[in-house]
Amino acid sequence: MAMFPGHGGDRREARCLGSLAAEGDWATRTFVTGPSPRDNVRHSAPHALADHPLPGIDPSRLATLREAGIDSLEAVVDAGPERLESLTGFDGKTCVALVRVAQSALIRNIPGVIELKRPQAEAPINHLARGLEAARMVEKVLGLVRKARSHVGKEPTKSKWDGEHRRARRQLKRLAESLALVQEDILSAGLSERGMTYLRRQLSPLDASLRTLIDSEPRRRMLVRTARAAKRARKELDSVRLG
Repeated sequence: MAMFPGHGGDRREARCLGSLAAEGDWATRTFVTGPSPRDNVRHSAPHALADHPLPGIDPSRLATLREAGIDSLEAVVDAGPERLESLTGFDGKTCVALVRVAQSALIRNIPGVIELKRPQAEAPINHLARGLEAARMVEKVLGLVRKARSHVGKEPTKSKWDGEHRRARRQLKRLAESLALVQEDILSAGLSERGMTYLRRQLSPLDASLRTLIDSEPRRRMLVRTARAAKRARKELDSVRLG
């Protein structure tokens, strides 16, 4: 948890906001799914931005907000990131951060101080349960990769397809190795909800491509498509750390 005084130097406030903007993902989730400040605290009057300054809001930005009709913490929250960006011209991540900070200040209702707190980490048991489900998904696709490699055969149907045949088998073998490593990793460490979404997005088209190959004759064009699809999927899986 980090505490930021409501009145501080411009450089320090700019760094605070920059840090917030860099973490737009959790800020967005908190804003969208969190309770409305108006449901938690009843205010007798709006909290003017002049009296409750936000980190990184210098006089120039404050003037821009006022011109857009946003002169209080409540107005910032009510506008939301998208409308705030449209009205002020501030970049998207900055708007997400501003809304998050204003919302937090209203919920905590601490005069002159804005308190930031990350959402609680997900329970380890949920990570592990999701990892088990994901491992079964990977095992299913891994089985298709092995079946596809067997379907391609050890030798090409025609000798002139030898190059394409070797590339297809090599890429399928490497893909199987990558999938096995992913499966081992998620079984031991579990998987976040975001990681699960990413994995599904990668495995779904791969599953379809492999089934098409298995249902078709391993002709030259299909061998080329198989090698490309397997290589692309392997690189995607190798480039991202799931967690």
